Amino acid sequence: MTTIVSAFIKSIKSFCHPKIALISFIPMSCAVIIWFAIGFTLWDFFYGVIGYFFTDILGLTDNESAAWVPLGFTAFAVILIFALFPLVLLTASILASFFLMPIVLKHLVQTDYQKIEKTSVNKLFGSVRNNVYATVIFLALWVSLIPLWILASPLVPFLVWFFAGWFHQKIYCYDALYDYATVGEIEKISKENKKSLFLLGLGCSGLYIVPVLNLFLPTLMALVFSHYCLSELVRNRVENN
Repeated sequence: MTTIVSAFIKSIKSFCHPKIALISFIPMSCAVIIWFAIGFTLWDFFYGVIGYFFTDILGLTDNESAAWVPLGFTAFAVILIFALFPLVLLTASILASFFLMPIVLKHLVQTDYQKIEKTSVNKLFGSVRNNVYATVIFLALWVSLIPLWILASPLVPFLVWFFAGWFHQKIYCYDALYDYATVGEIEKISKENKKSLFLLGLGCSGLYIVPVLNLFLPTLMALVFSHYCLSELVRNRVENN
């Protein structure tokens, strides 16, 4: 637990650096723009689906359905927003993993972990493969929650939080290490710190409900996992030597 708290404290300090603070809002902003563009592009399609539901499935006439379509579309839009929220978070995390993590790691290695040298053993392919695997699993779990929106909707936010915690520890732990650790070191750190990494993922994912802070959270998560994993890498190498 001490190492987890230490990682958060170090991350807040690193977050205050002008270079990091300047880019911290980019992943979430880009994710929101991407999904807003998708929603705007498919707006007519969604409206057509609502109209089809009232006129063809429920059998209402055009006059009868005219009053219900706006209400139905509003309800559908609200449900869609809540359903797509995990996808926005997923997109922001992936963007941070690919484009922001290298900047974060370079900054931390220059300021806090000068003794760590790049190995580049695993290359970018390993990161892509890890991200694809984690994304597919997360999406499969997310789709499995769809029936629960009707059957047990109060459970859904907690399950999404649980899945998000797993997803974030899966992608950020690997990306924090793949340029600086060997395959064996990554496997060892992931295995020995499995519980702590998952708690880090849960703790960070839970902060998404905090207004304003959630805009910068992908960057903060990148910092937290980088500090934790790099510290563990240093500790392991000291013990082995």
